Amino acid sequence: MNVVVTAACFLAALLTTFFRGAGSAFAFLYLPALLLLSEAHAVELPGVPDAKPPDACIYGILAGGLLGGRWPRLRPCPIDLIIVVLLFEYVLSTLLTEGTRAAVSVFGSTSLWLVVPYFVVRCTLEQKSTQREALFALVAAIAVIGCYALLEFRLWPHTFLLQLNKLGIGEFTGGYAHRRFGFFRAVASFAHPIDLGISAALVLSLIFILATRSGITTRNSWVRLGLAMAVAATLTSASFTPYMGLFGGLSLYLLLRTVPSGRRFLTPGVAILIGLVFAYTAYVAHAPLPEQPIAGSTLEGSRWTRHHVIKQAWEPAATAGAFGRGVEETGELEIKGFDNAYLLITSQRGFVGLGLWLAIPLSLAAIVSRGLRRARSRSLAQSIVAGFCASIGTMIAMFTVWLGFVYASLLPVMLALTVNASQSAATARRLSRRRSPGQPLSQAANSGLSGRSPVTHR
Repeated sequence: MNVVVTAACFLAALLTTFFRGAGSAFAFLYLPALLLLSEAHAVELPGVPDAKPPDACIYGILAGGLLGGRWPRLRPCPIDLIIVVLLFEYVLSTLLTEGTRAAVSVFGSTSLWLVVPYFVVRCTLEQKSTQREALFALVAAIAVIGCYALLEFRLWPHTFLLQLNKLGIGEFTGGYAHRRFGFFRAVASFAHPIDLGISAALVLSLIFILATRSGITTRNSWVRLGLAMAVAATLTSASFTPYMGLFGGLSLYLLLRTVPSGRRFLTPGVAILIGLVFAYTAYVAHAPLPEQPIAGSTLEGSRWTRHHVIKQAWEPAATAGAFGRGVEETGELEIKGFDNAYLLITSQRGFVGLGLWLAIPLSLAAIVSRGLRRARSRSLAQSIVAGFCASIGTMIAMFTVWLGFVYASLLPVMLALTVNASQSAATARRLSRRRSPGQPLSQAANSGLSGRSPVTHR
């Protein structure tokens, strides 16, 4: 059955891209498949990475785009370059540590979860119609996830994954149910409660941004349902990692809303945050580790585990060199969980890989700061701030979880939407300068004063 579902995803994505455009395929097919079917059993394919339904959608979008799609022009920004360089750094690191065959595999897999989703959103999700399609798909998917999360939180864990197994789609092999606060930690369609929590928090922000930018607004009942279900899914994960990311992002959002003048200092603020996190990590790595708490499911127990990981992973990361040790050698290290994305990235991909990842929030801060200065509407400014805060909140959460899962593919979607909103603010300002007196801004855009034609596909 999983072969049928995967093939159907590929064919549907190809046809949708060919006839309606890559944006519609991404919205209607890739996003729901990513959120609902990421734990489906992969179909083995010769010569390319094995395909789960989300990967099949990416293959279909690429094939449909090559056959008949017409992609709009992309206004480059530093993050675009960082994403491309990051791909080739991963490939070079793998080539140096694991060989040619592994490097080819890493090129394919990294393109699927990072590069293609980012650039598809950058190129196709600027039309309001496409934004509404993505909004509808996200609300529908998170409504399903939220219902199962609420059910699993109190009653039957792993309900969604077990149903995938019964349909012949899933590969869930069982395992114990995580508990916290006297409840089961919900998993829904994800591999772990942490991934559910972080992904739901990202979907919460994506719904807010798409609703604001598409003109539907958050007063819409459907949008409010999606926001409520995203909050419920985050809470029922009962995971301190997404709680920390959500709290950090929400606090930053409220700060920038309350003190607008702080928006001018985003780049130095992010640089200071990175410095503080590095100093804290170094301190924990060299400080004595206290006695392990008896209850590992408490906040104190979770903190102790993360500190233990830092102490174990610091030396392998500090001696990883420019391009790291590779995945295989890092996996052979006796480190419990590697619950720290940055130490994991450094150990696997070296100082160059870590530097590129840290360059993303710094570059994003500069782009967002410029976009906020040029934003001519409150709703657009709110979208830019929300995207920036959600991205930073997720990267804060990454300090206590490994890099991977569904959230790792939602993060580039969030980055791309934030960059698009920031560039949209610059476009609106340029149009307002060039239009003739009394000419509406929309008429100026349609007359081609922006130098960019509307996005069209076959």
